[in-house]
Amino acid sequence: MVSDIALMKHHVNVLFKKDDNNRMTFVNEPPNEAAPRIFIGGTQLGNVVRYSNALEENVIKKLERSTSCRFCYRLGRNNHHFKHRPANQQFLDWTCFRVS
Repeated sequence: MVSDIALMKHHVNVLFKKDDNNRMTFVNEPPNEAAPRIFIGGTQLGNVVRYSNALEENVIKKLERSTSCRFCYRLGRNNHHFKHRPANQQFLDWTCFRVS
């Protein structure tokens, strides 16, 4: 049986085109719009996080600290759907999925 985290990795690889650094570039369906700046897929085994190639390295480092917080850890463990963005990250375009 395939684990939830393996399915989430497959999911993100199907949703978005990526560059050689594993950074998202475009949505993988017409009209191939730009990918969101961040993708967070939460599972009970952990999170799959991918960043846009449009983000600068210093922004990614800050986001890595934020996405390793308890909020994201709990994302895969909550029994309800994610409804709103945390206040400190409202400026970002992001996609968030949960597998339970």
